[in-house]
Amino acid sequence: MSDFYIKKIEIKNFRNFENISFQTKEKNVIIGMNDVGKTNLLYAIKLVFSYKFRNIDLLDSDFHKQNISKPFEIFISMQIFDKEKEEKSDFTEIILSEIGNLRNKENGEQNLLNIKLVGEYQNGISMFWNVSEKMTKDDMDEIPAVGASKNRIDSIFEIFDIPPYNDIEKKFLEISRKIVNNMEISETEKEKYTEIENLQNTLKENIEELDSVKKIDEEITNSLKKFNVSYEIKVATTLGLKRIYDDLKIFTKQDNEDRIYPTAGDGRKKTIQYAMYLYEIEQQHKKIPIILLEEPENHLFLRNQISLSNTFFNSDFFCNIFLSTHSPQLLYKISNGVNIIRIDKKNNQATSNSSVYTLPEEYNSLKNILQKDLSEALFCKKVLLVEGYSEKILFEYILDKKIKDIERRAEIYILNIIGVGFKSYYDFLKKLNIDVRLKTDNDLKNTEINIEISGIKRIAEILGVKVENKFIEFLKDKKINNKKDESISEKKNRIDITREVYNFAKKIGIISEFEEQKCYLSEVDFENDLAKVVLTNTEEQNKMITFLQRSKWAHLFEEKYYKQIFSEESIEKIVESEYFKCIKDLINDERE
Repeated sequence: MSDFYIKKIEIKNFRNFENISFQTKEKNVIIGMNDVGKTNLLYAIKLVFSYKFRNIDLLDSDFHKQNISKPFEIFISMQIFDKEKEEKSDFTEIILSEIGNLRNKENGEQNLLNIKLVGEYQNGISMFWNVSEKMTKDDMDEIPAVGASKNRIDSIFEIFDIPPYNDIEKKFLEISRKIVNNMEISETEKEKYTEIENLQNTLKENIEELDSVKKIDEEITNSLKKFNVSYEIKVATTLGLKRIYDDLKIFTKQDNEDRIYPTAGDGRKKTIQYAMYLYEIEQQHKKIPIILLEEPENHLFLRNQISLSNTFFNSDFFCNIFLSTHSPQLLYKISNGVNIIRIDKKNNQATSNSSVYTLPEEYNSLKNILQKDLSEALFCKKVLLVEGYSEKILFEYILDKKIKDIERRAEIYILNIIGVGFKSYYDFLKKLNIDVRLKTDNDLKNTEINIEISGIKRIAEILGVKVENKFIEFLKDKKINNKKDESISEKKNRIDITREVYNFAKKIGIISEFEEQKCYLSEVDFENDLAKVVLTNTEEQNKMITFLQRSKWAHLFEEKYYKQIFSEESIEKIVESEYFKCIKDLINDERE
């Protein structure tokens, strides 16, 4: 962990943000659906750390709901160094040298730096800072100016704003000039310059002596004379040593080939553009770099997305990165240990929560499957957690059929967690302000003392309630055999008791309590519930249950039951059934 990083951002009355606050870390990924304010968040950071953006006139659109009578505020709190570290980084030394007087003046948290930017429609932007936890303007000093347009912040930080579009030509010109200007010219180089100048002069003379060039000069001069002006024109070349670097162009060369090729293709151009930004950042040692990457996935194959992003996210040198993305695939590859900032919109107001996600240890063996699906879920408003592929396949099919609004359908995700470890996923999604629900089996487990209500307990633990005591008397003297080798009669007994447990839980209000919190319990399990809803004949129900349980999701597509399960009639029965309220509630849920 770096000893310097931005740790908190608060924004008030700025563009689409009325009032948001969230924690940040060294490496941050900003996600959210379209038009929630990802670009506006990055722009707020630019305003604080770059005079180029602060010197642009404020517009009424910069104020929340165009309310120009109320100033906007952007507050950023930074961790300067770790008290426990003896050695401080070069970045920390930079900032400490710039704010020495401020730290000596105040008796606050000496490992903090707070910056507040205030924007007023009539008076423009003013900036304040301190090293305490106090945030009001009166508790902060105005940041000293440096020249006509900059202040001390601009002496400390450098914004590297990497756009989503290609600007390779412009960036190449800028970078090549920097490289040349920073070079020490050798005597050999000077001799080559003289040689080039001589060649250029000869070339200029030869070009200007061409009949075609003289003809251009003559014809335009003749036309010019008709205006009775007191001057004439002379056509000449602008070849010169100073223009050598301006005329340089980037080409590409394949390995083991001598030919060079024009830099065609948006993907290749963007990769080269990233390389130039990377060079520029790595050369910055006098100021602290703050890196903003907007939608790096544009024009890039997934492999290139991952490669480019890992270059920034896996380097200790880059300690303040904010990457906005629409790509679940990109998030999947870089999310472990990275701070995720999810911006959402509720009741037409932008909200934001952040959380650091690290895959729980017990799921490491399934990381590639689980984390990929989770990454996709993070971009949605509503997420239903299920145990397996069968539920996911059927529920997604139903949602596709029943929700015709494409945008609304895209807001809902069925997340298969491949098991019953709901809590870590549930808690994490909740932290990010996602409307999360779950559907789980009513599992029972036989212990030496009594029957354990595993399914009910699973939900209760997630919701933080205790229910076991309510079942002690009811479960007394009840026994089940839930081993794999259970007989037909033992299986029937287990299912009967499972249904009795469900009905008892329903009677004492536990089921309705769970459902109020959008946690749904099967009467038995997915297969039993499905068969009971789709079929009326008990014998046929048992056959379907046995068939589905043998191969789970794969058998959903077998011709034997596919038409029955996925028919319009069955879909309607499933949606209206009390055993599948999780789906009905998703379909009928009012859009926020």
